[in-house]
Amino acid sequence: MAPERLTNFGDPTWGEAGADHVARYLFAAGFARGKRVLDVGTGLGYGAAILRAAGATGVDAFDIDPASVAKARSLFGSTGVNYFVGDSQTFDSSGNRYDLICSFENIEHIPDPPAFVRAAFNSLAPEGVLLCSTPAREVTPPFVNGRPANPFHLNEWYRDEFAGLFRPAFGDAVDMHAQVEAFGLIQRRAAAETLIRILRHPLRAGTVHTLTRAGLWLTDRIGFRKIRRAVRMTGDVSGLACPSPADFPIVHASLEPLFGKRFAHVAVCRRAA
Repeated sequence: MAPERLTNFGDPTWGEAGADHVARYLFAAGFARGKRVLDVGTGLGYGAAILRAAGATGVDAFDIDPASVAKARSLFGSTGVNYFVGDSQTFDSSGNRYDLICSFENIEHIPDPPAFVRAAFNSLAPEGVLLCSTPAREVTPPFVNGRPANPFHLNEWYRDEFAGLFRPAFGDAVDMHAQVEAFGLIQRRAAAETLIRILRHPLRAGTVHTLTRAGLWLTDRIGFRKIRRAVRMTGDVSGLACPSPADFPIVHASLEPLFGKRFAHVAVCRRAA
């Protein structure tokens, strides 16, 4: 697998690792019904399968990494998606025109982003839509020596910069959205961190332990041994903050403050008729 790829599909840790990724494809599903779709940088291919299940008439999906394409075929080849190896900068639709092109969390890895934009524009049918997302530079770590701190990212953009990347091809038909971390997720994370600190604090943990022992003694006396097993202070509570796709909604940029904290930019670009 190429660097910075999700490889834990189907594992219990997938819930946290994949929530924001799945949310983007659920957003794209609203554009997919009855459309011819291309998924650029498909990775393990689950997003393309989501779009096919959402009613797309046909879905092509490619990735530059042959191992990822092979895995996608093994996992989702039965869904009717056509998976193949391709380059995001130089792909040629060979006369095919797509009604919807998706490229999520891929463009920041591309050496020549404008080349991708041109290729996508040329592969869209009239009135076709390009959906493209990237991490928001407003919330990523500061650049180091003029480069993104993430060693796998070649580029990161502020919102206006990202919008400007698409305007040479799409003109004013670029509508900026934001994927946010919902306020509910932020609060759950803070609550889980507080609970962990309480349980780790020597004094408070000792108090909890004493009270627990007293409670267990009482339950033993009255015979409720199952209660004893249920209230033992063991296990990892960090999972209380595990996100779901609903915790990463995509909203119009103007509505971002109503829903949460900026997480990623999502450009919705439309080709004229």
